[in-house]
Order: sequence, then C-alpha cells, then structure tokens
Amino acid sequence: MGFNVKQPFAMIKRSTTADKYRKLYSTKQWLKLRGTILTRDHYRCQRCGVSLTSGKSQPTPAVVHRKKPHKGNLTLFYDPSNLE
Repeated sequence: MGFNVKQPFAMIKRSTTADKYRKLYSTKQWLKLRGTILTRDHYRCQRCGVSLTSGKSQPTPAVVHRKKPHKGNLTLFYDPSNLE
C-alpha cells in the first residue's frame, strides 16, 4: 500500500488483521502505559530525537512506537521495554 498525501492518515485502510486488536488502544491500561512512556521519554521521539513539544498540551499526536510489532500479542503490547 502506498502513501497517499491527499488522503488523511486516519482514512488509509489498514490490514483487517490489525482491526482485531485495534480496540486495545482505547483500554485504560494502554492509555495509562502510553502516558507513562511519554513521560519517561520526556516527550521525545526515541527513534529520531525530535521533541514532541505539542505532546504535553496535546498528547494525541505524540506516538509511542514499538521496537517489535505486537500483532495482537498482549505481552508485547503492554511491555514497557518494547515501547519507545
């Protein structure tokens, strides 16, 4: 699937496999862990070092990446050492 600049990111269709675990991103456990990771990393992208300056006042755009894709594996999904 190519990236379409004219189409908003949220509108791009993702794999149907991913639809099965997309609901994990709205759980209380994930939201709490995500906030912990953003605080731990001082709202700075660990991949490129860019400061996520809008993160503290508007944390929605701040992305927490995984070192290894979880693909529905709950252990990997909630593992803080797999998050950056």
